[in-house]
Amino acid sequence: MSDDSMHPRFSKGDFALLDHLIDLKSEIGKEVLLQLDNGVRCVRKVVECSESSVTRSAYNRTEVMTIERQRIAASFCVDMIVPPPTFALVTEEEIESIAEACYT
Repeated sequence: MSDDSMHPRFSKGDFALLDHLIDLKSEIGKEVLLQLDNGVRCVRKVVECSESSVTRSAYNRTEVMTIERQRIAASFCVDMIVPPPTFALVTEEEIESIAEACYT
């Protein structure tokens, strides 16, 4: 995460595990990452979704933001948030040794 707009749910520096999302309507009440047509990416909670727009909110801000669907270049559902200390525990060497143990 690049900022604290979704704190306390997500903190600045957290990593998000994402899955490509096709139907935003199925994500109402959940967190998604939206990439806009200008390249800006943001993680927000989907509040409402129609054929023409998506309304989203942040956890620690009172305003909701509505954006036209045509401005959304890509969307991803947030499957899991991983704090940096946890993410740092897994190194390439550990992954290779785990994979080796699983496949030998």
